[in-house]
Parts: sequence; C-alpha cells; structure tokens
Amino acid sequence: MQSLETDLIVEGIYRMYGIDFRDYAKHSLERRLVGRMKKEKMRHLGDLLHKVVGDPHFFSKVYTDLSVQVTEMFRDVVFFNTLTTQLLPLFENNESIKVWAAGCASGEEVYSLAILFHEAGLSGKTQFYATDMNSNALDLAKTGKINHFDEFSIEQSYVLSGGERNLIDYIDEKPDGIYLKPELLENIVFSDHNLVHDQAFGEMDLIICRNVLIYFNDELKQRVISLFMESLVKGGFIGLGLQEGLHFTPHQKSFVELVAGSRLYQWVQV
Repeated sequence: MQSLETDLIVEGIYRMYGIDFRDYAKHSLERRLVGRMKKEKMRHLGDLLHKVVGDPHFFSKVYTDLSVQVTEMFRDVVFFNTLTTQLLPLFENNESIKVWAAGCASGEEVYSLAILFHEAGLSGKTQFYATDMNSNALDLAKTGKINHFDEFSIEQSYVLSGGERNLIDYIDEKPDGIYLKPELLENIVFSDHNLVHDQAFGEMDLIICRNVLIYFNDELKQRVISLFMESLVKGGFIGLGLQEGLHFTPHQKSFVELVAGSRLYQWVQV
C-alpha cells in the first residue's frame, strides 16, 4: 500500500507544483516520506498526500526532505586525491577552465574544489558553476557558510585529498559560524538547475555530480549522463560518487577511469 501512496504523492507533487520526482529511486523516496509522516505524527502516507497537495507551506518541508542535501567538505578522499594529483596537472596548459558542480546542495563540495584549484594555481582561469534544484540550499551556498564543521576531521580529509597548506587559511570564523573566505567565492556562480528536465549546461571541462545519481532510477541515470556528455568538451571529465559509476549506461566504453575506484572519468571516445 505504501508503494501506491508514494506514487500518488509524487504524481500529486508533479501536477500541483511541476517538480518531478517520478524517476527517483522509489525506496529512497518512500523512506524520506515515511520519515516526514512520523515527524508530523501521521498514521498513513495518505494523510501526507492531502497536506502536500493542499498546503504549499507544508510542501516546502517535504521538498526539502526529498531534495538530496547530504554533503561535506572533501568527502571521499580517494576521489579528491585523484583530482588533485592526476587531473589538475592536466589543466595547467588550458587557457580557461569551466567546472560544473551539479547538485551542489549547500556548497561544501564546490568549496573544496575552489580550495584545491587555488592551490594548483588554477583559480585565475577557472569558472565554477554550482547548480541545484533547491533554491533554499543555493541561498545558503552563496553565503559560503560551512555546515557541520569539524575542524579535525575536515583538516584530515583535506590533507589526504592532497591539500598542501593549512585549511584554516581558507576559512573565516564568525559569531554565527564558519565561512569560506570571500575571495574563494568570487569564481563561483550559483544557479537553479534541475537535472530531471533542464537542458545541457555550457561546454564544461569538468562536471562533478557526486552522490546524486544513487537517488535516480536507471532510466533517469542514463538520461543525466547523456546530459553531461552534451555539456562536456571533447576529452572532458566527469566525477561521480564512490557508490556510483557508468556501468549502467551504454556510454561506459566512452570513458576511462583515471584511477581505479576513484569514480573520476575522462571521455576518451568522442
């Protein structure tokens, strides 16, 4: 019964608000919807359906639940170390570099990229585009505020990612929290973009979309990878989460992984 109610809620959201979760992995949607149902002390998902469709303010809570917002700085050091040691040196002779951080959530991952590109001496010719479908998350990301800042663990991840300085050099401590230094935000453009139905996003040298595809069904995953290929320059790179990959797509033979298990791929057959 819950599966049917989940379908009805998702369809109701699409018809009422034009936001499409229909190709998201159903088990993930159901888990998040049940979590909201319990927070609201409801007994059935059907009760959630009526409130989602009839109350836009309540829907904003559910929208936040369903939007992927789990992120942290230098998450998965294997990925970031491969980026630092294998990929960034390949960009040294580029006249300009365009990087798309798709599904950027509250911004910690694109902050990490900004730091590592700065250390590699690439900041002056790099433009970052950080996109998400959740405008609240984007508003937070624009401020540079770093959520869940644990200095020891993040510093450790930064070093393992190939960081060569002190992480403290890149942050400002303010009364209301920890922020990325403003100069590192200057090359980041934050913008609304929905991977489900929006179009290709420029000609990118590198596209980072990590720990987002795991929430999509196989059909949507393939559609998004095709979108990324439309957005890449020839020989460009795609970075995915460690639980993701290209094995589900007919395009997998067009890519080579820079380091086994890193989930950082170069498009080699164009």
